[in-house]
Amino acid sequence: MVLVAAAVSLSTEAFSQARVEASVNAERVGVEDVLELTVSISGGRGEPRLPAMDGFRVGGRSSSSQVSFVNGQMSSTNSFIYELYPEREGTFTIDPIEVELGGETKRTDPIEVAVVAGSVVPRRGRSSSPFGSLSPFGRSRSRVRDRAPELSADDVLLRAEVSKSSVFQGEAVVVTYRLYTRYVPLGPQIEDDPPMTGFWVEEVELPQDTRAERRDVDGREYLAFTLKQRVLFPTQSGTVQIPSLTLSTAFRMSSGDPFDSFFSRGSRPITVRSAAIPLDVKPLPAEGRGRDFRGAVGRFQMTAELSVDTVAAGDPVTLTLGIDGEGNLRTVKAPPLANVPDFRAFDPKTEERLRATGRGLSGSKQWEHVLVPESGGTKELGPWSFQYFDPEAGAYRVASAGPLVLDVTGSTVATADGVTRRSAGGEVTVLGGDIRFLKPAPSSFGAVARPYFGSPLFYLTLGLPILWNMAFLLYQRKKAHEKTHSSLFRSRRAQRVAQTRFREARKLAADASKGFYEEVAAALYRYVGDKTSASASGLTAPLIDGLLEERSVSEPSRKEFLAVLAECEEARFTPTERGRDEMEAALARAETLVVRLEKELK
Repeated sequence: MVLVAAAVSLSTEAFSQARVEASVNAERVGVEDVLELTVSISGGRGEPRLPAMDGFRVGGRSSSSQVSFVNGQMSSTNSFIYELYPEREGTFTIDPIEVELGGETKRTDPIEVAVVAGSVVPRRGRSSSPFGSLSPFGRSRSRVRDRAPELSADDVLLRAEVSKSSVFQGEAVVVTYRLYTRYVPLGPQIEDDPPMTGFWVEEVELPQDTRAERRDVDGREYLAFTLKQRVLFPTQSGTVQIPSLTLSTAFRMSSGDPFDSFFSRGSRPITVRSAAIPLDVKPLPAEGRGRDFRGAVGRFQMTAELSVDTVAAGDPVTLTLGIDGEGNLRTVKAPPLANVPDFRAFDPKTEERLRATGRGLSGSKQWEHVLVPESGGTKELGPWSFQYFDPEAGAYRVASAGPLVLDVTGSTVATADGVTRRSAGGEVTVLGGDIRFLKPAPSSFGAVARPYFGSPLFYLTLGLPILWNMAFLLYQRKKAHEKTHSSLFRSRRAQRVAQTRFREARKLAADASKGFYEEVAAALYRYVGDKTSASASGLTAPLIDGLLEERSVSEPSRKEFLAVLAECEEARFTPTERGRDEMEAALARAETLVVRLEKELK
């Protein structure tokens, strides 16, 4: 009992003597530098709790342990090293860091750090030899190491270069990340790539054999390596920041000594950052903007083509509408399928051929519509138009295509089952509908107390088929009526179709697939299109808001609908990964929203 009490006493005393200290590698850093914050815990074990970091973003973390013996007493120190990335210039205070040790909370002293422009922290390289001065090559090797150059702040630069500093909202801007160095980098790796808030991002696939270029920066010659390239489309106006990129790499050091070059010495890895770049984003002008403008910015052309020039009534024909050019074609929706009377139209098939390069995003996007003519004659389809904003001219332009002429031969006849059949003379021939006698009823065996013929069950048996046929015919007429009045048919099935797509989205959420958000967005677009008799492929956020408002949907419900759509669109086209919990929460919001709209839509 005495031994246990003594052990508890010693343990309590050890924790009471535990120390927690915090330090930084520099009290003055540049926005392109990485600040190292070290939290040292002596005499105990615990996990630091970092406070909110104003002016910094927390990056990677590493840890180390050190054990020492002094006068026969053993002591240990655990160190936690955090990489802090400056976000802007100014003077910032790192608040006390808390560590729980033996039921007692230890706190460090606050640390003040000044952040200035550029890079001011030296970057020193060292030999990768683990032997240090005890190298097996003796003094000769040590002298070579002493003559090897050291990395200074000017020896390595990481720059984010933009093709334009001022653009319109939705206009493409290309950002290129280049490493300028006086030495050859060894295995550069991106350590921190924050999300591009306020941008639609398209990654440029760089060639594998990219070579270095020689460039002058402020009068000094560097080797320039292109590490990453992106095409950005700002989604909001004002001043938008392109965030910093953080890179870690080692370098092949050279001292000019042949003996040193033979062993290909490398420096220790260092971390460099690019400076954040402010981008001036101008709003699109209101002058010249049409009601059918959907936010397309760039330079585009429009095409329209029919698969055949002549078709028989009731046979399908393919109408292909295409838009090609330079701009964010991924956000371009299918043009409204107007001016196609006397045709049954089906949902289009979309095909994209896009490529992101150092000049921007370009390519083509096509929509294939299957149309079935319901009557004969010469039909004129179109024309179609597409309005976009040309940033070079600073004005709105209209691309158009059509009209197209289609010759339809023969005529069509609508049958009772809702299927359209073609007839050369335009008449319907009844091939026969009599119920013919087959054979007499079998003779009965044995005495029957009450004959079946003439009984209530007999007449009920006779009446049931008649009632069944009448009910079936009424059902078929109802279905034919709904198909004839497509808006009523679509409206009634809208919720059922949305729930079907939600079930598919739930399966995708189980695997955390990014296709989940595409399925949820498609369900919502289709639901609004079915309820409002609009084309789901031509819906945009402003158009949806107007359609819902016309049908007396409350403002909170409209805002919630647009918020869920915006969340899905952002998740589809940004590189940020979403977890399963986020997906299930988004799906729950979408399902609840459809149930609410089903009650409000009139």
